[in-house]
Amino acid sequence: MGLSKRGNGGSMPMTTSDGASSTAVDVVGVVLAGGIGSRLYPASREHRPKQFLSLFGDRSFLTRTVDRLRGITDTILILTRDTFVETVTDQVSDVTVITEPVRRDTGPAALYATHYVEKTYENDPVVLLTPSDHVVGAGFETAVRRMSAVAARTDRLVTLGITPTRPETGYGYIEPVETGNSVDNINENAASWQPIQSFHEKPETETAEQYIQAGHYWNAGIFAWRPTVFNDVAADSALAPLQAALQNKTSDSVADAFTAIDSQSVDRAIFEQSEATAVVPTDMMWDDIGTWDAFDRLAVQDGLAGEDIDTKAVPPQEEESHTTTREETVIVGDVETEVIDGKNNIIAGNGGHVSTIGVSDLIVVTWDDRTLVVDKDDAQSVRTLVSKLRERGLFWDSWTDWERIFVQSSTGWPRYFLTIVAVRSVRGLEVTPRMD
Repeated sequence: MGLSKRGNGGSMPMTTSDGASSTAVDVVGVVLAGGIGSRLYPASREHRPKQFLSLFGDRSFLTRTVDRLRGITDTILILTRDTFVETVTDQVSDVTVITEPVRRDTGPAALYATHYVEKTYENDPVVLLTPSDHVVGAGFETAVRRMSAVAARTDRLVTLGITPTRPETGYGYIEPVETGNSVDNINENAASWQPIQSFHEKPETETAEQYIQAGHYWNAGIFAWRPTVFNDVAADSALAPLQAALQNKTSDSVADAFTAIDSQSVDRAIFEQSEATAVVPTDMMWDDIGTWDAFDRLAVQDGLAGEDIDTKAVPPQEEESHTTTREETVIVGDVETEVIDGKNNIIAGNGGHVSTIGVSDLIVVTWDDRTLVVDKDDAQSVRTLVSKLRERGLFWDSWTDWERIFVQSSTGWPRYFLTIVAVRSVRGLEVTPRMD
């Protein structure tokens, strides 16, 4: 594989995983790592988003995502926020990190990253946009190669469609046009794709069942396009002011445009504005791990793509620091447990000991100074809780929001404790004399 920056050489042929040679398709992997993943509260917080957590094994969601893209893409970019740059580079030190001025969902983020790729690399390479915090199955490499090829050869905006296995109400759905098409000579088979009829938001259970019967796919939030194709659509979309600011190349105008633009997904901002779209279907295992009840599914899941998730049943006396099953209870993270007369619970933590007596079908999470107890059926409602905590200023970490600095005068007296109070963007100063 090869990818040339502007002013450098050309491309090299790409070889697929099964050894079949294909036409050169340069692919830039873009990993979105600026979100929070708030439904995994309290493990995921404003200062410690989901993508940086290691909830099973030693690698974080972000590290796993980047590792999956190695060898599939020619280069990898991580798009995040300024406040997360240090954490990103600590976890993944050998990739390019770019930052967006303000978090405004995947639409503006996609435009920002696509603009960077267009200005940095030659030959209009495929942009492969992927979340940083999902778990995927063993068919990921084949699926990504196929969707990248469709994006390169058809002048279409492409997304990955996951064949549903249940009427999930936490995912969006993709409605395809029944007519199928293909791109030949990819992994010795045709890469099938369908035009997209429409995107559907997260449905109620009955509607989700209808979507499955109608042949709709789960929307995995994994996309591919060439910059020229994307920018043509963006010019006539709600993202046009941001696109103009990026083309003007002034940091102030870009920041202002980011601040002014509404948060919107790339599906709504770009894909729904174009008739030249495609969905590449796959039946690989995929889960966005959006809520704590997802770990029930992971604990019995086979065929994960390079994921070292321990799914065996272990006796009560053994302790594990992975995702494990224990007497029908799923243990996540590094936590000791004692379960009496209970089953089908999920217990998560980053230390300590959790005991339950006579309770079932609960999610119990203890992380640092926070504890969450919620019925499994209400796992999606954690988002509502987080909204309330944000309103009260309680979603932040108490240790990072308050900094205590001891200041001693040169004369030795008086001494002061200087407490800097940082709540969002508001700062106050309290000076208290200390007599000792």
